[in-house]
Amino acid sequence: MGAGAHLELTDRKDAKAEALPLGYKRRLALAAALLHQPRVLFLDELTSGVDPMARQRFWELIYELADGGIGILVTTHYMDEALFCDRLALMQAGRIVAEGTPDELLRRPLPTPILELVSPDAVRFEQFAQGWPEVREIVPHAGQLRIRLHAGMEADAMTVRIHAAAMEHKLTVDALNRATPELEDVFVAVLEENES
Repeated sequence: MGAGAHLELTDRKDAKAEALPLGYKRRLALAAALLHQPRVLFLDELTSGVDPMARQRFWELIYELADGGIGILVTTHYMDEALFCDRLALMQAGRIVAEGTPDELLRRPLPTPILELVSPDAVRFEQFAQGWPEVREIVPHAGQLRIRLHAGMEADAMTVRIHAAAMEHKLTVDALNRATPELEDVFVAVLEENES
């Protein structure tokens, strides 16, 4: 099957490129890049602005191309997409500040501990914990709060403080655990390390 069929372009074969929606323009650009059967393919923000189904199709094709022997370099600001790659290079101000496999980067120790709080009172927790000096950032995340502490702060001490605040303010804590770092956590930590 050709790239045009795989990218579902055949139904638009009579349309002018300038008249295509953004997702189709991205598909057309990828098909054009594949015409001369390159050994190396550079994809810059390929899935930016396309719908989730198109993103999935792009990644399926990228895997097929890589399995066929094409070397592929992808730039993306989507951390979930970066995890699809074999190796990553995190960049800041045009230079590489960290690199490795996704697993290697995710195993890096973070200087800023992160706690995950699951609570039906998460909004109220966020309101009063914002002012705590130990707290660097609170991020609502997938139905919970991710509480990132300043470097050097103890996660266990913060756990005790959160439980004490819950009792004092009559708030419910369903779960409170040390968070498993995500790639975005690693990226933020690397950027902060390089700024200081």
